[in-house]
Amino acid sequence: MSANQWAKNAWDTGAAVPAQKYTLTGKESDVQKQLTDILVNASSTAGASFIDYGTPAFKDEVQNAFGKFFAGDSTPEQLVADLQAAADKQKK
Repeated sequence: MSANQWAKNAWDTGAAVPAQKYTLTGKESDVQKQLTDILVNASSTAGASFIDYGTPAFKDEVQNAFGKFFAGDSTPEQLVADLQAAADKQKK
């Protein structure tokens, strides 16, 4: 996933709402439409993602889980399980 395609790929697959500019395709899901409406009309946003509040190990585990998912090496269910496992370790 090249840096100049990350936002487009994340948006087109419905995997994320990128912080970078993204273009509507007309094929958005209801959730994507609702999120876009919220963001376009927001007067401010937090600017920090959940990943910024964790330990370095948590960040690595979360990024690796998303990497496996986007590479097609895990299912949505496995992604959620991997994210939950990382969160459970973070809480300790």
